[in-house]
Amino acid sequence: MPGVQLLYYRKDLFESEEEKAAFRAKYGYDLEVPKTWQQLRDVAEFFTRPPELYGLTWSAGKGNMAVQNYYNIAWSWGADCFAFGQGFPDPEDPLRNMPICNSEIGVKALEFFCSLKPFMPPGAAAYEWAEITADFTEGKAAMMFQWSDFVRDVEDPAKSKVAGKVGYALMPGKPDAPVNNVPGIIPGEGYASLGGWGLVMNKDSKNKEAAWKFIAWASCLTMTHDEMKDYLEFGGTNTGRLSGYFIPETTGYRVGRYPIELEMYREHIRRRPAIAEEVEYEIIVGTEVQQAFIGAKTPKQALDDAAKALYELMVRGGYIPEDQPLVWPSKYVNPDGTKASE
Repeated sequence: MPGVQLLYYRKDLFESEEEKAAFRAKYGYDLEVPKTWQQLRDVAEFFTRPPELYGLTWSAGKGNMAVQNYYNIAWSWGADCFAFGQGFPDPEDPLRNMPICNSEIGVKALEFFCSLKPFMPPGAAAYEWAEITADFTEGKAAMMFQWSDFVRDVEDPAKSKVAGKVGYALMPGKPDAPVNNVPGIIPGEGYASLGGWGLVMNKDSKNKEAAWKFIAWASCLTMTHDEMKDYLEFGGTNTGRLSGYFIPETTGYRVGRYPIELEMYREHIRRRPAIAEEVEYEIIVGTEVQQAFIGAKTPKQALDDAAKALYELMVRGGYIPEDQPLVWPSKYVNPDGTKASE
C-alpha cells in the first residue's frame, strides 16, 4: 500500500476575506495555498498566533520523522544524501557511494527547515506522526504536512474540529533550485518521500496458498468494488489499486485528497536510499537534523557529523572499501552539491 505526504490546509482561514486583506497588507501579495517554500514560510509566520494558533504543525522528531521531513525540503532544493542520488549504490565505483548530505545546498535546506520552528507548536522537535495530527484536528494549526492516510482522522467530525474545512495540496517547491541536481528534481516542483506498508508471507508458512489469497485480497487486488469502497472508508484509506482512487462514495475522493495524492505519486516522489541499512540511515541523519532543529548544533556541523557517520555505515555495509577514506566525490558532485558534468 503506497503512502505520501500532502499539504493539509485550513480552507476557512485561507478563504477568509479578513485574513486575505491582512496578509496582503503585510506581505504585498495575495494569500493563497503555498506553491513555494518561501510562500509557505510567509503563510506560516502570518498565521502564528500562540498559544491558540500556529502556522504549521510538522515534526523534527528523532530518526524517521526528522529525516523524511527534512528531505521533503532538501530534495526540492536540489540536495540529496549520497552521490548516487535516487536508486541503488554503485557496485563499480565506491566514490559514487560517498555521502553528500553536507553539501552547500543541503546545509541551506536544513537552515530553512530550522527557520520554520518558530511557527510550529512547542514540542514539534520531538513529535510523532499522531501528535502532528492532534494539533491540526484541534484547530491549533493553519497547515500541516502529513501522510495521506491521516485524512480519515482529519475529516471525522467525532475526532476533528476542522472536519469539512480542510483542503489538500502538493508539496511546495523551490523555483531557483539548480537544474543540474543530484535527485533529478524539476526546479519549482515539490517532492515527498514514497512511503507505505507491505504484506509479507513467512517463508516457512504451512498455509502459503491461503496466505497468498489473503494478501491479494487485503491489498485490494482481488476485492470487489463494494469491498474496496468499504475498506477505503472504514479500514485503511490507501490502496495500490488505481480504481480505488475514483470511488465517489469515499471520503478521500469527496474531500479532494485522492486527485492530489495521485499527482504526488505520478510526478512528485523521491525515495530514501535503497540500501539494506536504510533504518540506520534514518537514525543517523534524523538524529543530526533534530540536533540542528533544537539548536544543539549548527546545520553545517550536524550534516558534517551525519556525513562522517554515513561514511562509516557505507563501509560497514560493504559499499565503500575499508581502505577508501572519506572524500568528496567531485567526479560526480560539485562542492556546492550540484551534479557534476559527466
